[in-house]
Amino acid sequence: MKYRLMLIMLLLNSAMAAEQYNDLDKIVAVVNDDIITRNELNQEVDILTERLSRQKAQLPAHNVFEKQVLERIILIRLQLQEADKSGIRIDDNILNDALRQLAAKNNMNLTRFRNTIESGGQDFAEFREDFRKELMIQQLRQRGVARKVTVSPREIQYFLENQARHGQQTLEYHLLHIRIDLPEGASVETTAAKKQKAEAMVKRLKAGEDFSAIAIAESDGAQALEGGDLGWLPLGKLPTLFANVVPQMTDHSIEGPLQSNSGFHIIKLAGKRGQKTSLITQYKVRHILIKPDEFLSDSDAEKKLGGLKQRIENKEDFSVLAKAHSQDTGSAADGGDVGWVNPGMMVEEFEQVMRQTPMNTTSAPFRTQFGWHILQVLEQRQHDNTEEAQQDEARKQIRERKMDSAFQDWLRRLRDEAYVEIRLD
Repeated sequence: MKYRLMLIMLLLNSAMAAEQYNDLDKIVAVVNDDIITRNELNQEVDILTERLSRQKAQLPAHNVFEKQVLERIILIRLQLQEADKSGIRIDDNILNDALRQLAAKNNMNLTRFRNTIESGGQDFAEFREDFRKELMIQQLRQRGVARKVTVSPREIQYFLENQARHGQQTLEYHLLHIRIDLPEGASVETTAAKKQKAEAMVKRLKAGEDFSAIAIAESDGAQALEGGDLGWLPLGKLPTLFANVVPQMTDHSIEGPLQSNSGFHIIKLAGKRGQKTSLITQYKVRHILIKPDEFLSDSDAEKKLGGLKQRIENKEDFSVLAKAHSQDTGSAADGGDVGWVNPGMMVEEFEQVMRQTPMNTTSAPFRTQFGWHILQVLEQRQHDNTEEAQQDEARKQIRERKMDSAFQDWLRRLRDEAYVEIRLD
């Protein structure tokens, strides 16, 4: 009897385990020819729940949160499918280089970066594959959208004139955003219903409900699961729809619903801050370039420059030697003079030697992608780069605004044209 009872308990436990396994393996969505399982959804829900809890964000009801997370997974899956169709691949070498750069940005080497990820409870192999997917999506965005976006000098001029007219050159805005999507070609009835939903949200927000909580639960925007937080943005990075409204808003005020082709929008101004004047260090530099080729080996090019360096240190004129020997056709005629160099103007190896070489001395030969160089720093100065920086920033902001708008439209079309079947209980 005792053994029979044990056998029954064992069979019951096995049945329960199998049922639990089947539940985890259950399909919760079909995305074209791909599937998303309950297990995948649960894992993503757990990750985002932990992250939002650390940020002390107010989470919506579990079933509402699940739907938001599932939609996020669907959009990522669709982009990865599109990347695969476009032949986008991120091999291990590219991935490792990108991880090293990410670690360097956080002032770590790759080993320490890996230890930091794992000490936070995340498996590094999973982090690595997730990062590979992010790089694929970035390339897809670059190929599908970014290359088609252009910014004209007239747009930059108009942008800066408009900022000056409204006194907005130095301000950044911290915005929170909720978007209620409007399907392409929506009927009058659908549009009215969506607008009514947005208006009801505005009333709830103005009555004191938490903006981030509503965004997490109900927004269709890309930052919904971040509480709709768009971060700090200068006026030029705001969509035109917002840019016409935000400068007149006061801190913590709410505006909306604002209608665009993509739907209805509600925004909250969380704060304003000023930007600083841009000061940069410029170097006046001259150099000599020797390019290795089939007749001149890499080591021979280095030796040749070593000989020229010795002649310069023996009081021969740098500019005369540059005119006679440098293979940089742009600067050789001017005695190797490349003028005033701003940060980011030259390749990193060149700038690193430039920053480390004492004034009016000749550097040791060094290698870049263009060949072997020696250089001299003739002068150094602090330069107010505010005007040039404003133009560069204007170009960047206009481009990013156009890219964001184009990318959201492309993503919406991708979602509308895909076969997606939701199978959540």
